[in-house]
Amino acid sequence: MAATVGTGDSKIDGLLAFALREPAAYERRVLVLAVLGYAYLVASLLVIVGLMAGLGIFLYGWQQAGHPVGLFAGVWIALITLGFAVLNAFTFTAPAAVGLPLSRADAPELFALIEELRAGMAAPPVDEVLLTWNVDAACQQRVRFGPFGPTRRTVLIGIPTILAVTSDELRAILANEIGHISTSNGAAGAWVYGVRETWSRLIADLHERRSLSQGVFNRLFGWYMSYFDRYSFVFARQREINADRAAAALCGPAVLGDALVRLATLRQAVERQNGLMVGMTSFASIGPVARTRALLRTTDPDQSRRDLNMALAGEGELADVHPPLLGRLAAIGVEPRMPASATSTAAQRYFGARLDEFGAKVEELWRQDLLKGALVREITKAFQQRIDASRADLARLEIVAISDSSDGDLRDRAAITEWLQGGLAALPIFEALAEREDPTGLAGAGRIRLAKGDATGLDLIERAVAVDRSLATAAAANEARSFLIADDRPEEAARYEEVVEQVAAGYTAVSAARAAIRVDDDLVAHDLGPEIAAQLAEIFPRVPAVSRVHLVKKIVPDQPEVRAYFLTLAYETGWFIRTDRSDQETMTSRIQAAVQAVTPDLSVVPINGYAGRKKIEKLEGTLVYQRPPESLPREILPRWGARGQTVVTALAFLYVLMYAFFVANIKPGLNVVAAPLVMVPLVAIVFTLLWARGTDSPGRRVAALVAVGALIGMITGAFITEGEWTFVLVPLLGLGLLRPPANAPRVRAALIVGVAVLGGMALRLLAHVVLVG
Repeated sequence: MAATVGTGDSKIDGLLAFALREPAAYERRVLVLAVLGYAYLVASLLVIVGLMAGLGIFLYGWQQAGHPVGLFAGVWIALITLGFAVLNAFTFTAPAAVGLPLSRADAPELFALIEELRAGMAAPPVDEVLLTWNVDAACQQRVRFGPFGPTRRTVLIGIPTILAVTSDELRAILANEIGHISTSNGAAGAWVYGVRETWSRLIADLHERRSLSQGVFNRLFGWYMSYFDRYSFVFARQREINADRAAAALCGPAVLGDALVRLATLRQAVERQNGLMVGMTSFASIGPVARTRALLRTTDPDQSRRDLNMALAGEGELADVHPPLLGRLAAIGVEPRMPASATSTAAQRYFGARLDEFGAKVEELWRQDLLKGALVREITKAFQQRIDASRADLARLEIVAISDSSDGDLRDRAAITEWLQGGLAALPIFEALAEREDPTGLAGAGRIRLAKGDATGLDLIERAVAVDRSLATAAAANEARSFLIADDRPEEAARYEEVVEQVAAGYTAVSAARAAIRVDDDLVAHDLGPEIAAQLAEIFPRVPAVSRVHLVKKIVPDQPEVRAYFLTLAYETGWFIRTDRSDQETMTSRIQAAVQAVTPDLSVVPINGYAGRKKIEKLEGTLVYQRPPESLPREILPRWGARGQTVVTALAFLYVLMYAFFVANIKPGLNVVAAPLVMVPLVAIVFTLLWARGTDSPGRRVAALVAVGALIGMITGAFITEGEWTFVLVPLLGLGLLRPPANAPRVRAALIVGVAVLGGMALRLLAHVVLVG
């Protein structure tokens, strides 16, 4: 049985065999691993709390000895931040599912069915039922607040699923999903899932904060997760097999088998139809409910048979804990077959006249979900810009008739049309190219014809493969392979699989050559021409962190035809300036995206830590861009002045808090005159510095100089009158004075600072006189 649900990974398959032989022992192992993961986090939290307690005891003695304790504020902040990061990860709660909530009044028979299955399978109560837009059903368990919190159980039913299956098949599908929570494995599965998410969240949080402790957690995370990933994957897959068997025992193996086959073929049909009919401009216009109904109205028995063959040929992925369809059917003891057309669907029985209402609401939620979240909106904005540019290009190309267009224009027109409007819209353009024996046209027309179920596409793809081995041809060969597998012709499919593997191997070799440069690589000056170099140079004036850019070509041994070009970036560094590694990665990826618009043959690599940097910089004809030298008084110092003012703002805020504490606890009591003389200017300084951080302008720069000068004056006055230790911070605060107005005379700036310093000092001296008399 293990072979039928294997993965191809020897370690995971070995664990699967062990889980089948001794399920109880295997579950104990998984739970022990999960406990170890949580135990490490608890121990880390206890160590952090212990360090904070020890530091508190030490600082109490330190203060009693008359020493200042403010110097240890950074240690306190670091420990508190790390503690909150661990606690935040430890209290992980999985995100809630999105869908249309159903009440018992909306679908009383459906709720009765769920309650019947729950009682029959000894499952805990279901808290919520959601209608979603996926071709699927699921039972989600959300454990709140880490391993000790309450569990919320939600049944999710995809409306395409309920539109396609019969009532008996829906009963089997729901029995399968409820079977996941029918034993202690249900709670255990949610608990085990929480371990992975807790660790992932902790590492992401520490990386975002750039914590020094990230390396310690990363090292253990890599070691621990290599084991836990395999064990938890097998645990989840075994739960899937057990749930299938439980549902088959309750509803009948044949009914569950038909339900699994119907959903698998529906997914294949949706995927195929999306490629043919859906482009970027129409993606959101055709909702999942309307798309499913259209597919079900135009069911072709021959195409359904091919979809079943494709689903049965699927080997599954390691990212999916569900076994392949063939393995699932074998596990419940049924042979694959195409179920008869549903004369009455589950949607008609359980939703009746409200089906259209529920469908419209689900599609509205689907459209809202497409645009939810800041990251998605940013991606959507970028896609919209690309769509607009593609529409403009397509409008320009469509001015010329297809018969009068050049081969290159037709290739562009076909690719843009397919991307915007789907494969069927692009088919006539690909066919016009195919009549000219263009490999791109042959491959594109053949691929789309096969997706329609038209076997004449095989001849076109065969002619394309004979003359071209590009990625476009490989995609067409893969479509031919899938078509032949679906048509139960595996021997012919194997030949196209060889073509795909050959093309993939060739592009893998090219990708490997373009992936990186080593010290021993043979590098020469590029041969892309001055126009390309000039276009690349235009990118970098907008990237101030890049100081030098060189364009080189790598000569690949035994593959002189490989076009491996590298755009090397030297980021600005020095003792006084540093571009963080994560910032370098972000900027490099953005530059790579900009470079792709110029030429696709370039790889962008930073060379700050590259040992062969001098060899590259000595190559003649490779320099593309060099940042002009900056003016010390007008560019470098103001930039560091702005950074200094950020530090001053933070210190001023802490200084206000410190004085607020002193004023509130001063003996013998609060002085109503001296306290405002100190606190009001300090608060005004903080707000002025915060305001000055806005859009750069001469007025904001002057305000920042006044605020920094006044703070220096007040601290100096405190040192003169009371010997306050904060005077040691004055040199650091002085960095904030390096950002005068751009065109103001230096004498005027110095005068502004001098008046502010004297004013702050006078206020502090006056407050002391009022306080002590």
